[in-house]
Amino acid sequence: MVLDRAIAKTNADKKLFDNIERYDCHVISVHNRADETGPLFSYSIGLTETVGCAELLIVGLPSKLAHAMINWYRDDAKAGSKFFAGQFYSGFLEGFVTRHTEMPDWLAILIIASSLFLIIFYYILYPNQLKRKANHATIH
Repeated sequence: MVLDRAIAKTNADKKLFDNIERYDCHVISVHNRADETGPLFSYSIGLTETVGCAELLIVGLPSKLAHAMINWYRDDAKAGSKFFAGQFYSGFLEGFVTRHTEMPDWLAILIIASSLFLIIFYYILYPNQLKRKANHATIH
């Protein structure tokens, strides 16, 4: 898939393309609360196209740390480091042993679909529900 800025319709889309052009990737963090409790994961977008390496998914770490890890991964890949599925890397993040692995297509689709659902719910459905409740409360 080739990244095509012409498909950018919203400001968020434009920011995604701006980040990919400027930083070679965009990072999305998904969690269910502002305090980052509950399920949490972060992933890169654009690395395959810009750097030629696999995208990175990080599960269970705070978004700032995950974002930094993705940037380190991008920088290492740009410097020529190769990462292979199933291998353990002790120097990737200081103090952590990491393992790079392949992700089944069904899991990637599930993560993307879940992210899309959360975005639609948080930015469209939930605000509309709150608006309806507020309108209903003012009518009665």
